[in-house]
Amino acid sequence: MDINHSSLDRAFILKLPDELLSMIISPLAPIIDDDEYLRKQYQPYEMVVALSLVCKRFYRITVPYLYAELVINTGNNTWRRPTQISKYLHRTFRENPLLWKLCRHLTVTYDESKIDFLYAVTDCLTWLTAAKSLTFWGLGGKRAWGLLQLATEHISGCNILSLNADYRYNLHLRLVIEALGGFKSGFLPNLQTLKLGGVSIYGDQICQEELRVCICISSTLVLSKLCRCTNGMHVL
Repeated sequence: MDINHSSLDRAFILKLPDELLSMIISPLAPIIDDDEYLRKQYQPYEMVVALSLVCKRFYRITVPYLYAELVINTGNNTWRRPTQISKYLHRTFRENPLLWKLCRHLTVTYDESKIDFLYAVTDCLTWLTAAKSLTFWGLGGKRAWGLLQLATEHISGCNILSLNADYRYNLHLRLVIEALGGFKSGFLPNLQTLKLGGVSIYGDQICQEELRVCICISSTLVLSKLCRCTNGMHVL
């Protein structure tokens, strides 16, 4: 290697146009599949974070990828680094509103026993209005359903909605229908896919009929982890 070359000459990759650099970087920031909610899914982002620190140009290219897929929790997350990431995300968004529009996939994890950062979740649901995919984990209490209703008011452009109960399989269709306006009031007019996990309907025929309406409105309905499923649900 010629030591007389400048550092810019040695970093030949910087001579590429932004379009090509973005194509090289994008595989390092895959969209997380909410069905594979595992710690290892977040490891690829460590490389993108490292690239964002290389130079101003890499930072400009990587930032949209870093904020495209976000997970925010109501409390400390014991397995993520840092554990108070929701607090830091909230502070970052508050100080730089230009980042709000970058979020495309938002996941909210609610834990009734851990609500130190409930304020962060609440604000993010009103700020990140450009999200196209919205996932809720832990829909097991009145406050959690209130967050979902808040989301439908502000993230009306959402086309993929995934709702998941806690370990008690208590995602009742009646609450889903109420939160979404019975699928008729247009809370989420662009909804294309509705995913429901941990459903327990206890033979509610009216709710089943409402769900059939949902199928007519949205192109895809995904049901998983059904508890006490009736024959009507199998027909759906």
